[in-house]
Amino acid sequence: MGYSKNTFFLLLFVLCIITTKNTYAQKRTYELNLLRAVEIDNTEKKGALLIFYITTKKPADFPPILSMRMTYSVDGSKETTVDMQKDGNIQIVIYGDDIDKKGPNVYKLIKDRIDINQKKEFLIMAIYLNDLCEKPINKMTATYGLWEKRKERTRVETKYEFTVDH
Repeated sequence: MGYSKNTFFLLLFVLCIITTKNTYAQKRTYELNLLRAVEIDNTEKKGALLIFYITTKKPADFPPILSMRMTYSVDGSKETTVDMQKDGNIQIVIYGDDIDKKGPNVYKLIKDRIDINQKKEFLIMAIYLNDLCEKPINKMTATYGLWEKRKERTRVETKYEFTVDH
């Protein structure tokens, strides 16, 4: 039993459409913007502080849920995926509109980039990646996404490529 060329190409086309639809980038209900990346200079090894600005499109979707998975690379190195709960060299701190009081050192780094007196809800997420390498860090990539509040099984990751400030 053979299939005609038209049937074969039709089946192939349908399969491509189904695959494309399932892998098409999902839209998220929040915005996750990298405000700044700053080098952390510890005594022996260098690290990075990544500061993200999180806002919502609809109040009912806020706040999103933290994800503990991140993938990063330093100066073109191989990407490393980490579970931030298990990795003792990574810390996450979340701030609200009181960041100027509770995190004054972080606030100094971003105060010219956000208005903490704005009316819409927002969060500032500071991710400390400690002891990454011995040399100064110039460029990094980080892939990260939060879990959706109302779609518990949905997490849309974004890959950020950036220069690290010294």
